[in-house]
Amino acid sequence: MPPSARPAVTGGVTRLRSAQPIDTTRTARPAANPARLARAVRESRAVRGSRGARATRAVGAARPARAARLRSTGGAAGQASVELVVLLPVIVVVLAAAYQALIAGQAVWEARVAARAAARAHAFGADAAAAARSHLRPALERGLRVRAGEDGDVRVSVRIPAVLPAIRLGRASATSHFRPQSG
Repeated sequence: MPPSARPAVTGGVTRLRSAQPIDTTRTARPAANPARLARAVRESRAVRGSRGARATRAVGAARPARAARLRSTGGAAGQASVELVVLLPVIVVVLAAAYQALIAGQAVWEARVAARAAARAHAFGADAAAAARSHLRPALERGLRVRAGEDGDVRVSVRIPAVLPAIRLGRASATSHFRPQSG
């Protein structure tokens, strides 16, 4: 706004420098339509007084919209619940399979460590099975098999523990070799 067109307010009267004074103390209302005003008064009396057809229709019109909103929100929540119920068994199976793979990998690792210890013990003439057992955790000791050969080979086999006891997964085995030491 250019400086010459800025309003100047003095005592409730606004003046534009280039225009006539405007009185801002009174609010300007548009002229009321007498027919519209009479109809509004009749409607408000009908609603306040007898709760007639107009009032019932107005209240009833709001209810279906609210019910539809509740149905749409409840349906989405119900859909999420169904999806969760369907996905939970899948998630449990995936987690169980991952845990089983971890346990099987650990059994293979421990079988290799036990085979190396058993071969070292066998090379010096000690008990290979006792050396292998000392390097295994108690859960793997139950299914331990140790076979020592004359040439220094020692084969260690352990049963792979299962996450679900009804499932048998087989065995993990490892072979290690140390030349017999004389001494």
